Amino acid sequence: GTGPLHKAVAFGHEGAVGALLGDPRTEVDARCGEPTAPGHHHAISGGETALALAAGHTHRELHVRHVALARALLLAGADPNARDSRG
Repeated sequence: GTGPLHKAVAFGHEGAVGALLGDPRTEVDARCGEPTAPGHHHAISGGETALALAAGHTHRELHVRHVALARALLLAGADPNARDSRG
């Protein structure tokens, strides 16, 4: 499954991401685990970090928001060179 930071990033919730990044328990480079969604959702996971999720969003309506989230993750120490299961 995904952690709170992954979900907040995926849905573009800047306030939630900020709050989570301010919590010392948040692992900024944690990876997504195996999907827990029902099969008909066709959820996939490649072990992405929250930064990879932010950088991978290309929907034009949310692009600016995800760029800001990526910046916040980097400032919080996210590893820009982290690899997922696909490399």
